[in-house]
Amino acid sequence: MRVNDRIPRIKLTVTNDSSITRNKELISNGLPLPQHLRVRDTAKLALFSESGAYVPAQFQALSWWPDGSLKWVLISFVADVSADETRIFWLDLNSSGSTTDQFIASVAKSGDICVDTGKLGFSVSRSCRSLFDDLKLKTEAGWIRLDTYNGFIGSKVTVDSQQLDIGSAKEIMIDDNGSERAVICFTGYYESSSGQASNLMYIIRITVHRDSSAVRVLHTIRNLGSAIELKGLEFLIPLQANHIKVYHDNHLIEKYCAASNEGSFGVLHDSPDEYYHGNLAKQDAKTSGQFAGWATVETESGWALSAAVRHFWEKYPKSLELGQTGFSLGLLPTSSRTFDSFLPGNQVKHSYALRQGESRTHEFMLYFHTPNPDGGQLPSVMNQCHAPLLALAPWDWYAESGALGDLSCQNFKRYPEYEHAIELDFQALMKKRAEHRLYGDRNFGDDSYRRLGSWNNCEYDYPHVGMLMFLRGGGRKWYDLFALPAARHMIDIDFITAGSEQGMVYQHDNDFDPDVLGHSSAGSGKLGSHAWVQGLFEYYAFSGDYTARDAALIVADRWAELTWEQYQKVALGQVPAARMYSTERQWGWTNLALMGAYHVIPKEEYLKSAAALVDIALELQNQDGLFTGFFERNGFAGMLMGSPIIDSLVLYYQATGDERVREMIVRAGRAFSEYGWIDPPGAWAYHAAHRDYKASSDRNLAPAVAYAYYYSDTKEQDKVLWERAVKGFTRSWHETSSAGKGLTQGHRFAVRMLALMDKIERQD
Repeated sequence: MRVNDRIPRIKLTVTNDSSITRNKELISNGLPLPQHLRVRDTAKLALFSESGAYVPAQFQALSWWPDGSLKWVLISFVADVSADETRIFWLDLNSSGSTTDQFIASVAKSGDICVDTGKLGFSVSRSCRSLFDDLKLKTEAGWIRLDTYNGFIGSKVTVDSQQLDIGSAKEIMIDDNGSERAVICFTGYYESSSGQASNLMYIIRITVHRDSSAVRVLHTIRNLGSAIELKGLEFLIPLQANHIKVYHDNHLIEKYCAASNEGSFGVLHDSPDEYYHGNLAKQDAKTSGQFAGWATVETESGWALSAAVRHFWEKYPKSLELGQTGFSLGLLPTSSRTFDSFLPGNQVKHSYALRQGESRTHEFMLYFHTPNPDGGQLPSVMNQCHAPLLALAPWDWYAESGALGDLSCQNFKRYPEYEHAIELDFQALMKKRAEHRLYGDRNFGDDSYRRLGSWNNCEYDYPHVGMLMFLRGGGRKWYDLFALPAARHMIDIDFITAGSEQGMVYQHDNDFDPDVLGHSSAGSGKLGSHAWVQGLFEYYAFSGDYTARDAALIVADRWAELTWEQYQKVALGQVPAARMYSTERQWGWTNLALMGAYHVIPKEEYLKSAAALVDIALELQNQDGLFTGFFERNGFAGMLMGSPIIDSLVLYYQATGDERVREMIVRAGRAFSEYGWIDPPGAWAYHAAHRDYKASSDRNLAPAVAYAYYYSDTKEQDKVLWERAVKGFTRSWHETSSAGKGLTQGHRFAVRMLALMDKIERQD
C-alpha cells in the first residue's frame, strides 16, 4: 500500500471513557470528504492503526458532491478499546490493495440470504416469517443450533384483543455488506392468524458484524391506514428458560425464577422516575431511578440470550420479560399501566396511538452466547447497545470540509460570550427536559411548546443544530442527547410517511387538549413554514441511519413536487408570483429544505424546484434590494426571516455558481442593513410599528447582511454592512434560552456568522 502525499491522511480518534472494556465492537459512522480532494472510489480508502498496521475496514458512499465525488463515506470496522482508553487510527484516501472479496452475507441460489459472522450464523427467507432461520452459534466445542419452540423470532402487535404477527417479508434488501458488517432490511405487513394483512407495516433492519454473535435491530412499525390504538408491541424469542437475570449499571441485581403459572418476570419501566422488577403481573417491587442495563435468560438447551433496548427509560414504557411464550422485549409493553399517557400534561391514555403515517421505531440488541460467559464479556457487548463508540476526526476537518456549509470550530478563546451562551442554552434545555419529565415513547426528543401537553415538533430543526454543534466541537452530548433523539422523534411522529398526506410534516402544536396526544393535534400536515428536513439528511450522513434517509427522502420528494406544481401555476399565469405563498417563511424554509436535501442527496428535482424559487425571488426583488409580494411582513419587506432566505440562496450559489444569485444576496443584504436598523442600541427592529428589537432578529439578520459583504465586489463601499452585522450579532450573542425553539432559532444561523467572522479576518 502507498500513500499519496498530496492527499491527506485523516486522524480518527475512538474514545472509550467508560470503565468497561469494549471488545470486538463495531464502530460505524460517517466522515465528510472535501470536494477539492475529488475522491470518487471507496476502493481507494484504507484504514491503519496508530503503529501503521492495516486495519480491516468497510466503506460505503452515503452522499455525493454535484460533480459525483464522494461527500460523506460510512466507515465501519471492528476494534478493541480498553476502559478509559483512546485509540488512534488513520484513514488513507489514496491506497491500493485494500479491497476484499469477503462478505458476511451471501445470496443462495434459492434466493435465501445466508449470514455468517464467524460466531453467529443464520439464514433469511422471504417465505419464512422468522427473522432468523437455522440459527446457530459457534462455541469452543464447535457450532451448535439455537433451537426455539412453538413459533418464530419476530414481533407481535396487539390491537384491541386481537394479536397480529409479522407476515412473510414482501421485500428483503441488503443495505450494506462486506467483510466487517452486513445490514439486512425486511419489510412486510402484520397479519391476523388467518393470514389477512393489516394496515400496519414493519420495517426491520438487522446489523451483524465480524467475529460477533450480537445482532443490532432497528425495528419500525408504521400505520398506513386510519388512526389506530395499539395495546402492545413485543419482539418475541420463543425459547424455554426457567430463570431471568436482570443487570443494572453492569451488575447483576436480581435473578428470578419464572414459574409458568405466575405470569412474566423481568423489568418494566412505566415512568421516567421508577421501574418495576420481579413479577411484572403484580408490579410490587419498585425502584426509584432509571434502569440502565439488560436481561439475560439461559435456555434449557444450553445456550443463553441477553437483550437490551436503547433509550429504555427515556422512551418509556419498556420491558424485558420472561413468560410462558418465551423471552420478550416490550417495545410498547402490554403490561404497562401508562401507555402513551403524558401525566405532567394531564393526558391519560390507555393505549398507544398511531395516526396515519406515524411510526414507532426502537433500537435493541440481541446477544446470543453460552451460559455464564467470562466476567467482563457481557458488559463489554451490552454497553455497545446503549453507547456505541464513534470514530471522530479532528473538529476542524468537519468544519472545513464544506459538507456542512460555512462552519467554524468551537472557540472559547476567540468567542467566549457566544460559546458560553450556547453551553448555557444546552444545559438549560436538558434541565427543563428533566424537570418537566419530557420523556416517553411518543415524546422523547421533542420539547414542550407553550405549556405542558403541547409540543414544539423540533422547531427550528433540532437535528440540524445538534449536528452543527456536535461536529464543530461541542461534544457528543449534542449528538447523543439532542440530535439523535430529535431525529428519531421526527421520523416517527412529526413526519407523515404514508397516506394522502405522505411527505407532509406536522407543525408545532399550538393548542392544549387533554384528550389528544400533542404533536399532531392541530390536524393536517403541512410543508413550508415550520417544517424541516435539512437536519435529518445531515444526521443520516453522519450516522448511516437508513431509516432517517428513507424518511427524509419521502418529505424532500413531496416538497420538491409541490413546489414545482405551485411554480407551474405561476408560470402559466394562474397565480401571481406575489401570491405564490402567503409569507416569506414558506419561501425561505422551502428553499432551505430543498437545498439542504440537495447538499446530501443531489437529486436534480431538488435543484430544479430550488431554481424555480430563485426565479420567483428575482422577480419580486425591487430596485432597492428588498423583496416584495408575499415576502412583506411586519412592515419590513422580506426582512423578518432574512437568514432563512439568504442562507438558502447561499447554499444555492455555492452549489451552482449562479452570478444572479450572488448579486441578489448582495442587494438584499444592503437593503437589510438599512431598513429597520436602530442605532442606538445597534440592532434590527422586530416589528416596524413598535420599533422593538430582540436577539432573534439580530441573529437572523446579521449573517444575511454579513454574506452580502462577503460576496460584495465593492467591500470598501459596503464596509458598513460588515460593521452593522458584527455590531448586531455581538450585541445579542450572550442572550440565552431554555427552550428548544429559542436555542435552534438563535443558533442555526449564528454559527454561519462565526464562520464569516473567521473568513473575513483571514482575508484582512
